[in-house]
Amino acid sequence: MAGISPTFNTPVPAILTLGTMNLLYLFVDTFALIPCLSAVEWFFYCLTFSCLLYLRYTEPKNYRPFKVPVVVGILLFVVTATCVVLPFFLRRPIHCSLRFCHAPNRRYIIPSQELLH
Repeated sequence: MAGISPTFNTPVPAILTLGTMNLLYLFVDTFALIPCLSAVEWFFYCLTFSCLLYLRYTEPKNYRPFKVPVVVGILLFVVTATCVVLPFFLRRPIHCSLRFCHAPNRRYIIPSQELLH
């Protein structure tokens, strides 16, 4: 998934995979497809943050043009791992989706309605 196009300097396999998944949303029953693909996306996000933490620990001297703080990486790993593992322990499936609500002076993260019921 990490193949970079020399012409456009973009991750072409990742773009094609996400594009294919989004096309599936158009042609397949959305309510059946969203929980499946959502779980897969959360798993890959969790894998991404675990690789970030692993490489930060094993190769701390490498040059990084963009360096994410370790606290942010740990926080995002815990959140995504929770969204991957939590549905296995619940009786009814939930969707780990978060909505961002912007008030004039504050920002909130509110769980979606599926998490509240």
